[in-house]
Amino acid sequence: MTDPLFIDPYAGCLLSLDVNHCDMEEYAISITGSSPSYYRIATKYIDDKLLNFVSRSDDLRQIVLLTDGMDTRPLRMNWPRSSILYDVSPERIFKVTSQRFKGVGAKVSRGCLLIHIPVESSNLLESFYRNGFNGGRSSIWALQTAKKERLEKLFMTYGFRVTVVDYEEVAKEMHFSLDAPLETSNSVLFVAEQLRLSDAQMEIWRTHFERIEEEGDEEGFEEL
Repeated sequence: MTDPLFIDPYAGCLLSLDVNHCDMEEYAISITGSSPSYYRIATKYIDDKLLNFVSRSDDLRQIVLLTDGMDTRPLRMNWPRSSILYDVSPERIFKVTSQRFKGVGAKVSRGCLLIHIPVESSNLLESFYRNGFNGGRSSIWALQTAKKERLEKLFMTYGFRVTVVDYEEVAKEMHFSLDAPLETSNSVLFVAEQLRLSDAQMEIWRTHFERIEEEGDEEGFEEL
C-alpha cells in the first residue's frame, strides 16, 4: 500500500453516517470533472505551494482561502505564527462545519487567527478591511475547483501572470499514479502572480519619483 498524499484528520466529521465511499468518489468527480485522483493531486499541490510560499517570507502572513465552507486547510495545516487566514465561503455552510470542527477539537495553529468572510457580503472588500486585512501587505490567495472560464476572465481583468502546471508532471514528482485520463477542459492546475503593485508599493514608488524630481529641480540644468 502506498503512502497517502496527505492526511486529513477532520474530513470525516463532515460526513453523514449514510455517506459511503462511492458517494465521496462521486462528489470528487462532480467538482473536478475528472477522477478523484486528480482532486487528491490538486489538494496536495495547493497545500505544498501555500506552505512553500509562506515559509519563504516572514512578510507573507495574510492567507485568503476561497472555499465551499468545508475546507479543512486552516485546521489541518501547520501555519507559521502570526498567520491570519481568511476563509471566504457561504455563511450558512461555514457555521455548520465550524460546529462540527469544534466538536472534534480542531483548532487553527497556535498564534494564528482564522476569520470568516461571508461570500454573500454586499461589499467583500469592505468586509476584508473591517476584519483587519491590509492591502499594503503581501497576501496569498488559493482556490480549488473553480470554473476555467471564470479564471480566464479573472486573469485578464486584473493583470495576472499565469503558469499552467501539468497534472501528469505533478503526479510524477509525487510518485502517484493517475487512474484515468483528464478532461482538460474542466480542470487545470496553475500558479498566478498579480503584476500590479499594491497601494503601499505605489506609494513608495510615488515618493521615490517625487524625490528624484525635487533633486532635479534643486540641481537645475545647464543653460544651452
